[in-house]
Amino acid sequence: MDHTAPSAAVPGKTILFVSLPRHDAKYTSTPWQLAVQLAKSNNVIFTDHPFTFLDLVTKFREASVKKRLKAYLAGKVFMKEGVYVVKTPFVWPINFLPKGPIYNFFSIWNQRLLASRLNKFFKTQGIDQIVYINSFNFYFHNLPKLLKAKTLVNIYHCIDPMIKTFTLKHGQYLQEKAAADADVVVATAPALLKPFQAKGRPSFLVPNAANFKHFNAATTQAVDVHPKLKTIAGKVFGYFGNIERRTDFSLLAGVVDHLQDWHLVMAGPYDLTYVPENFLKHPRIHFPGSFTHNEAPSVIKRFDVAIIPFKCDEVSNGIYPLKLYEYLAAGKPVVSTNFNPDILRDLDGVVNTADTAQEFANSVLLAYATDSEKKIAQRIDIASRETWENRAQQFEDIIRKEMIAKNIAEPSTTMKPIASGSLKDRIKSNPKLKKFILSLIFRKKPYGSRVKWYIWLWLIFPRYFQRGISWASRLDLVPFNKFKVGKYSRIEQGVVINNGMGDVIIHDEVHTGIGCIIIGPVTMHKHVGLSQYVRVLGMHHGSDADSPHHYQRAWKAPVILEEDAFIGTGTVIMGKKNGEPLVLGRYCRVGANSVVTTDIPPYSVAVGNPAKVVRVWDFEKKCWKKPDDGKDQPKKDNTITMIDPALLSDPKFKVQG
Repeated sequence: MDHTAPSAAVPGKTILFVSLPRHDAKYTSTPWQLAVQLAKSNNVIFTDHPFTFLDLVTKFREASVKKRLKAYLAGKVFMKEGVYVVKTPFVWPINFLPKGPIYNFFSIWNQRLLASRLNKFFKTQGIDQIVYINSFNFYFHNLPKLLKAKTLVNIYHCIDPMIKTFTLKHGQYLQEKAAADADVVVATAPALLKPFQAKGRPSFLVPNAANFKHFNAATTQAVDVHPKLKTIAGKVFGYFGNIERRTDFSLLAGVVDHLQDWHLVMAGPYDLTYVPENFLKHPRIHFPGSFTHNEAPSVIKRFDVAIIPFKCDEVSNGIYPLKLYEYLAAGKPVVSTNFNPDILRDLDGVVNTADTAQEFANSVLLAYATDSEKKIAQRIDIASRETWENRAQQFEDIIRKEMIAKNIAEPSTTMKPIASGSLKDRIKSNPKLKKFILSLIFRKKPYGSRVKWYIWLWLIFPRYFQRGISWASRLDLVPFNKFKVGKYSRIEQGVVINNGMGDVIIHDEVHTGIGCIIIGPVTMHKHVGLSQYVRVLGMHHGSDADSPHHYQRAWKAPVILEEDAFIGTGTVIMGKKNGEPLVLGRYCRVGANSVVTTDIPPYSVAVGNPAKVVRVWDFEKKCWKKPDDGKDQPKKDNTITMIDPALLSDPKFKVQG
C-alpha cells in the first residue's frame, strides 16, 4: 500500500528528488531510500520518471499507470514514509526521435508538463527555495530552469552505468548536460565517479547501502521463510534481484553442475531474452518470480549461501548492488564474481570472490561448511555501519558544504500535511459511504453475494467472449478484486469462480475441469491442471454456534498452485486457517478425493484425508520413491568433499576466523 498516514511536518530544507527509478517500482531504489532518510529532518518532495501517452494506451491495466491517470482527477500528491510524492503527468514518447531540434522541442514540452505540476504544488505550500537532486533522470536536465522555486544547490546523482540501447540513444550527452549544470556530482561507485572527476567537476562518492533493520529481521524468528521457498528441500544458494543481461548464466550453469546436491534460487523478475531455456526447465533451478521489498527478508532467509553472479565487464564495474549489504545484514555468507574490484577489495575476508565456475562452487561449499556465529556477527556488524541513515548524512554534509561555499543561510520551511489515502481506503474508513457503494454493486438478499445487472453487464458479460472461458461457466466477480486468465488457459463448463474475498489469478496454459469451484484469493501458475470437481477455497469463515454462518466474519486464506501442479478429481484444497498462504509446489501430484490443508512440496505425490506425501521424485534415478523420514538426517551437512584440495592452499580460499 502506497498511502501512509502523514507524519508531522518537519521544519527544514525543502529537497526535491527527480528520480529515474519510480517510487512504486517492484524493488526499492537508491533515490527512494535516501529520500526517506532525508525526510526525517527535511521536507522532501519526490517525483519520478513519467509514463508516456503510449504507455497509457499499451499498459493501461497496470496499477502504476492507473494511479497516475487518476491523479488528473484528484490526489496528485500523497505522503509515503514521510515523503511528499508528486505523481507525474503523462508525457510524449520521444526516445525514438534522433538527436536534434525536433527531439529538443518535445523534450522541453515534456519538462514543462512536469514543471507545471510541481509549480502548482510549490504554490500551495509556499515553497520558493529548494535543494534539487536529479537522481539519474538526465532526460529532465532543464527542469530547474522551469521551476518557479529558486534552486539553492543543484546535485546530479549518478547511480548506474548505462546499459540498454534505449538509454544509450540519448543518455550519454543528456547526462553530460545535467552534470555540467549541477553544482556537485554524486556517484554510487568509483567507476561511475571517475569520468566526472576527469573533467574537473566537484564529485563525491556516496555508495549504496542497506535498509539494515529491514533485512536484519531475517535473522530473527519474527520473519518466516517465504511460502514459495518453503517447499524447496535441501541446501540452497540463491540470488535476489533483477535477472537480466548482467547475470552470468554460463558461470551459473557450471556451478549447478558442480553442486549436484544443491538447489539454485533466482528470485526476482527475469528477462526471457537472456535466461537460457534449459535453466527454466532444470529441476534444481527455481524461478519463484518477483517479490516486494517487504517480502525480501523472508526470501533471503531461505538461502544457505547468497550469491552475486554478475558478469565481469565494463558495465558491471560501475554497479554497486544494493543486495551486497542486504545479504550481510541478513547474516548470510556471500559468494560473488569479482565484477567490481574497487568495492569487493574492501570486503576481502567477508565476501568470497571467484573467477571460474569451479572456484565459485568451491567458494559456496567452503562458505557454507565454515560458517559460524562469529562470522554471522561480523557480517551484521559491517552491514550495520553501511546504512541509508549514514548515506543520508553524507548527502546532508555535501549540501551543507555547498551552501556554506555559496554563502547561503540554511532555510527552514514547514510544509502543510497532505490528506493521504486512496479512494478505496477512504471508502473503507467511512462506514456510510462503504455501505452505499456496496449497495450499488450487490443485489439484495437472498442473492446478496451477486452483483447487480449493470455491474454484470459491464464486468462479467465481456469475459465470456474471452478465449478459453466456457459460456456454461459461472463467474461471480466483483470490481474491487482482480480476475485474470492467461493465454491458452481453459475454464470448462460448470466451473464456478468467485473473487469476492480475493484475487483469482490464472496464468498461461492452465486447465480447470468440469464442475470445479475456485474461491479467491487463489493463484494458479503455468501448466496447472485441475481434474473434475476440484474445490480450491481461499477463505474461511467463523464457526460460532450462536449465530448463522453467513453473519460471521470471513477471512482470507490464500492458495498458490505452482507451475505444473496437477490435482485429481474431487480433491478439496482449503487455505490455512491462520491466513498464511497454502502452497502446492511445482510438479506435485494430488490423488483423487484428497483433502489438502497443508503445503505440498514440489515433485511429490500426496493422497488422503488429510493429504500426505507418499512419493517423491528421485532426480538421480529418474523415478518415484518413498519419502525419507529425515529422522536420522543431520540438520546441516558440513562436508566439503567436493572442494578441489589444490584450491584450499590458494589464499583466496583461506578459511577466515
